[in-house]
Amino acid sequence: MSGVHDQPDWYCDEVLPGRVPVEVVAEDEDALAFRRPSSVTGRDRILVIPRVHVRSLLELDPHSAAPLLRMVQQAARLLTEEHGGCEVITRCGDSQHNRHLHWHVVAGPRETDI
Repeated sequence: MSGVHDQPDWYCDEVLPGRVPVEVVAEDEDALAFRRPSSVTGRDRILVIPRVHVRSLLELDPHSAAPLLRMVQQAARLLTEEHGGCEVITRCGDSQHNRHLHWHVVAGPRETDI
């Protein structure tokens, strides 16, 4: 069974260098937010990633958190204006599918209680 440690970092390898075209909704020197509808639910989704490599929320330097959370907040505000609400999700450990910290800001009402 492969784990997060032997998976490619799609964000560092493809998105940040511009190899994969994305619909950027906001960006600054710390973070990039781009629209990418959920392939599972079809719901509108914005992904927010730091520009520097951070493996997960568990490894994020607290001093670096504020600028990243401002971008997450901006994405949440946009989807709330467009759809009436949103969910903000990040994963850690074995449930993390990519080894680059990222937040899913997903439009609409929640699918399930977490």
